Amino acid sequence: MPEATGLHQLESVHSVAPLGLRFWDAATDTPVCSGLRVVAYPPWVERGPTMARRSPSGFYGLFGLPGMHAQEYPNGASLAATSPPSSPSTFIVCVDDPGRRFLPIVFGVSLPLQGQLPLPLRATSASGAVVNPYLFSAPSRPVLTGFAAIRADLWDRERDAPASHAVLHVSAAGREATGIADRLGRVLVLLSPPPPESLSLGSPPGAGQGHVVDEYQPLTATAQYEPGRLRMPLEGRASAGIWGEVPALKSVLEAQGFATFWIASDPGQPLQQVATMTGEFAHGRALVLYSNDQKPETHNCRLLISAAGA
Repeated sequence: MPEATGLHQLESVHSVAPLGLRFWDAATDTPVCSGLRVVAYPPWVERGPTMARRSPSGFYGLFGLPGMHAQEYPNGASLAATSPPSSPSTFIVCVDDPGRRFLPIVFGVSLPLQGQLPLPLRATSASGAVVNPYLFSAPSRPVLTGFAAIRADLWDRERDAPASHAVLHVSAAGREATGIADRLGRVLVLLSPPPPESLSLGSPPGAGQGHVVDEYQPLTATAQYEPGRLRMPLEGRASAGIWGEVPALKSVLEAQGFATFWIASDPGQPLQQVATMTGEFAHGRALVLYSNDQKPETHNCRLLISAAGA
């Protein structure tokens, strides 16, 4: 009787992730390849989330999504798929960072993907079955080397409550950056400024030009805030956890109108309503935007804003 010399493959099963995700840091415009928790919910049925699997290269793949059996197993499409049928369906994708570098985000994706997929501000479009959404800095994130940190505690003047999920846009020396407030109204914008002018002067460059931290540059800021236009896709869903209180990223960045700030033009003067806030920042120093004429080291450093149309 001949001795068995090896194993013979009888059949093989190939699976393809119906949705792949690669996340990008909105501050540095670089991939975020680890440390995230990514899940997806089907909106048409109350069930627990589908957890994404991270590849060694930093892509997050979603397998086992309801109704996507034919896309996941293209060679076995005749097998029974889960209900509802695999027609285009929107899934709610939720992203959280246990390391507290980034704010949680929620967004919808229609599967199977067809061509280009538009996503909100600064997000790239889909290529095949890969979506590339941006993540925004949490106020607890450590400041990156070489970046300017602009902070604010945004407060709704009319409601006397935190301006949750307001958007802060900052511009300086041709550079722009965007931050989103957390549910307490706290926002951090990390801005990558150009090198200070003093570094290009002298021989050798920068010699005898003083300290970089003493060189100030002008800055402008605007805000979007309209809480009535925020949409909570998973509000009230028992299995959603923290994501039940997170608005859809698209509604945060696109649906909210531009807000106004309340600031004092001079110390001791009454607050005035303005659409654009101006200031100065220096390298290596955090800038805190606030409404009153107190110094940031003292009490009450809130930046009062009024919602669009208020």
